[in-house]
Amino acid sequence: NTYIDLHTKARLGASGDKKKAGLLSDARLQQLKKLATIETLSSSQLLDLQHRLPEIRSCWSLTENDLKDSPVCPHCGFLPSSEAVAQTATARLSKLDDEIDDIVAAWTKRLLSDLEDPTAAQNRKLLPKAAQKHVTDFLDNKKLPEEISNAFLAAIRDALAGLKGVELHLTDLAAALGTAPATVQEVKENFDAFLDSITKGTDPSKVRIIIRP
Repeated sequence: NTYIDLHTKARLGASGDKKKAGLLSDARLQQLKKLATIETLSSSQLLDLQHRLPEIRSCWSLTENDLKDSPVCPHCGFLPSSEAVAQTATARLSKLDDEIDDIVAAWTKRLLSDLEDPTAAQNRKLLPKAAQKHVTDFLDNKKLPEEISNAFLAAIRDALAGLKGVELHLTDLAAALGTAPATVQEVKENFDAFLDSITKGTDPSKVRIIIRP
């Protein structure tokens, strides 16, 4: 009974499996896959999510009778000793669903902000009329089109040409600043030196910092 209870927490049932299949083909995920080709966005967020989603496994066939001859589920091989079940599979799936919304919102905000940049504003004026309309409609509506076309992507990329996304990992920043007591000036100097190191060879005015845990 204890094994079956742990198994139920660690595995998706039939309805959860259906929801997982829906997420794998979700329109929001398709949007993000296309947007990930834009340099100023942090594609590592999407890659991490795409890696974790298939890890949530499904199995709803286990019965008490299955455990009479073996203490392990014959359908999925669930081993409580090697699989942490701090969160149920259903809760993990719901969390990933929310994360997709969060990434869509964050990337939308990032793109809107970048497109308002003076460099991007100048680039927009050089785009063909149709491409300008794609960008203008996005800026006016402040939300992504339901279906992201290649023409929309090309317009956004051309408008953002010259801008570069650089990831700043908080763990690296902490290491660069150090843990020893320091004056305000020393912290500023260490921070500036760290920024110079991660943006070396680029025009600082074209850099967009993406903060990552």
